[in-house]
Amino acid sequence: FWSTPMYSLNYTEAGCVKCHVSEVRIKEADKLNKGLALIEKAGCFGCHLIDRLDGREEVGPDLTHLASKTTKEWTYLWIKDPKSFRHNTWMPRFFNLLNNSSEKDAKRTEQEIHSIVNYLFEQSTPYEMTSLPRRGSIKRGEDLFNNVGCRGCHIVQEEPDEVETTLKTLRQQHGPNLTGLKTKTTTQWVYNWIKNPNSFYDDSRMPNLRLSDMEAVDIAAYLTSMKNEEFIQQDIPEVNKDEIDNITMQFLLKMNSEMDAKKKLQNMNLEGKLLYTGEKLIRHYGCFGCHNIPGFEKDKPVGTELTEEGSKPIEKLDFGFIPIDHTRQAWFTHKLLHPRSFDKDKVRSTYDKLRMPNFDFTEDEIEAIVTVLLGFTKESSIHKDMTPQTVFVEKGQWLVNEFNCQGCHIIEDEGGDIADIIGLPEFSPPNLNTEGLKVQPDWLLEFFKYPITIRPNLRVRMPSFNFTDEDWNSIIQYFQYRDKHFIPYESPHTFDKKSIAFKAGEKLQEMGECKKCHFYGTQFPTQTAETWAPNLAMSKERLRSDWIVEWFRDPQVIMPGTKMPKPYIPTADDVAIPEAISLFGKEIVALDGDEEAMLEGLTEYTLSIKGKKDITKELKDFFDKNGYDFIIPKEEEEEYDEWEDW
Repeated sequence: FWSTPMYSLNYTEAGCVKCHVSEVRIKEADKLNKGLALIEKAGCFGCHLIDRLDGREEVGPDLTHLASKTTKEWTYLWIKDPKSFRHNTWMPRFFNLLNNSSEKDAKRTEQEIHSIVNYLFEQSTPYEMTSLPRRGSIKRGEDLFNNVGCRGCHIVQEEPDEVETTLKTLRQQHGPNLTGLKTKTTTQWVYNWIKNPNSFYDDSRMPNLRLSDMEAVDIAAYLTSMKNEEFIQQDIPEVNKDEIDNITMQFLLKMNSEMDAKKKLQNMNLEGKLLYTGEKLIRHYGCFGCHNIPGFEKDKPVGTELTEEGSKPIEKLDFGFIPIDHTRQAWFTHKLLHPRSFDKDKVRSTYDKLRMPNFDFTEDEIEAIVTVLLGFTKESSIHKDMTPQTVFVEKGQWLVNEFNCQGCHIIEDEGGDIADIIGLPEFSPPNLNTEGLKVQPDWLLEFFKYPITIRPNLRVRMPSFNFTDEDWNSIIQYFQYRDKHFIPYESPHTFDKKSIAFKAGEKLQEMGECKKCHFYGTQFPTQTAETWAPNLAMSKERLRSDWIVEWFRDPQVIMPGTKMPKPYIPTADDVAIPEAISLFGKEIVALDGDEEAMLEGLTEYTLSIKGKKDITKELKDFFDKNGYDFIIPKEEEEEYDEWEDW
C-alpha cells in the first residue's frame, strides 16, 4: 500500500530514469539502455510524444518521390505484411491483427491498402535520376559494400538468426537490411541514391561516401542482384468499388449528416474516393509519424503522450476484458505483445477501434521497453541541474547516437562494430576515445566538412554528413569536454630547431625508421601499402603537442590494438656505454636518459615536418599505375579490364 512502491526486481533499472532522463545512455543500466534504443529504433516517438525524443527526424524513408523508387504492387504487399519481405524490418504490421482479422475486416483492409497506395503514388513527385554510366560488377560491388563503410549501418541477411538484441545489433541495423532490393527498386535508383542521398531527401540521415561513378554502379549492381520472388508473386486483390464506397461513407459520416454524406459520395468518382480515403487512412493510422509525406507536416501524433506514462494512475488504463494483473507493468507488457487485444468483446465502430500496430517485439525486448515506460514518471520529466560540461557532452552524445558514429568508431569504449566485418582494428576507423585531447578543433571542423585521406591504407572512408557548422561544433565540444579539455583556443606550438631536444628528436625518428610506414608530404613510405600510416606533414595543423607526447609514451594505452610501436627511448644506462655517441648521436647522449626531454624533442621534430597534406590525387595515381593491386582483389583485375573495354 505504499504510495511509491519499489520496482520489482526485473524492472529495477526504471528508477535510474528519474535522474538521468536527458542522457542518451545510462552507465551500468543495460536493460534500460536497450529499451531506450528500441524505442528510438522503432520510432515510437512518431505516434507518441516523448519529451526526450522531441524533434527527432522520422525513422522511416521519405515518401515524396515514392513512384520513382518502387511499384504499386511492391508497396501494396509491403504495407500488407512488411515481414514477408524483410524478416527484421522495423516497419510494424497494421493489418490482420486481433481487432481486424475477421473475414469482413480482411475485405475492408484490403481496400484500405489500395486507397493508401493510390494516394501515395498520385501525390508522388518525380525524382530526376542520371543514367547508369556502365554495367556494374556484382563481385566488386560486394567487396566495396563490405569495405568502404556501408556495413557500419547496414546488413544483408536473407534469413533470421537467433541472436539476442543488444545495443551492438541495433547499431548494425541502423539502416535497413538490404536483402531483396531487386524486387523493390531498380539499379538506377540505388545508384543515384548512394551517389547523393540528399538529392532524394534533404534531411536524409544517410551520409554521402563520395563514391565514384564506378564504385556506385558496382555497389548498386550488387545490392540489386538479390530478389525475393516469393514475396512479389503473392496475389493482390482487385479494387472493390462497393468496399471503397463503404470506407468513404464511414469517413464522410464523421463530419457530415447522413444525407450530406450520401450526396458527397454520389458526386465522387472512384479516383476521388481513393484519394479521399487514402488521405484519411494515412491520418488515421499515423503513417506520417514515421514517414515524411507532403501535406502532413503539421499533423499531431495520433497516440497518447508517454513522457510521464509511468506515473499514470492505474485506473486510467483500460484493461477491458483481458484477464491480467491490474498493474502498469502487466498492462504495458500485454499492450506491446498484443496491441489491439483490449478491444476484445467490445462493440466499437470501425475507425474508433485501437490502431497501434504490432512490432513483433520479443519477450526480452518488451521487458526492456516496459522498464523504460515505468521510468517515464513526473519526477523524470524534471531535468537535473546541468553544468556546462554535461550540456556539451550530452548534446554531442545525442548527435553521435542519432547518426550511428559508433557503428564505425569506438567512442567512450563502445562501438567500432564495423571492425568485425573488416577483420582487423588497424584497417578499421580509428578509436576516438581521446579525440578531444588529440586534434586541434579548427582542423577537425575542416576535416568534418571536407574529409581527406589520413590513413592511406584504409579502404573504409569517413562519410560526408549534411551537418551545419553548429552540429559539427557540438560534436567537437563533446569530444573536448568529455576529455576534460576546456581550452577553447591554443597558440600555435613553437620550438627551437637548434635545441638539443629537437636534434635528439630528429635522430630518434631516424632510429625508429618512421619513413617505413609514414608519408612525409608526397614522399611515399618505403614499405607496402598494408603498413601505411598517416602523413606526418599534417601533424602541426592536426594534432596537439601534449597528446603527441602521450602517444609516443605508449600508443597502446591510447589506442589498444594499434600497429604503431612504442618508440625506442634510450635510458641513462644505454647512453653510458662507450660507443653511445656513435650509436645514438651526441644530442641524445647529452640528454642523459631524460625520457621527457626526448619525448618532447621527438614531438617537436614531428611538428616540424613540412609537405603537401592532402595527397588524395597522389594516392589515386599510385593505384592507377599499380593495377589497383591494393583496392581491388587481384583475382578480379582481368575482369576489371574487360569492364573498362566495355
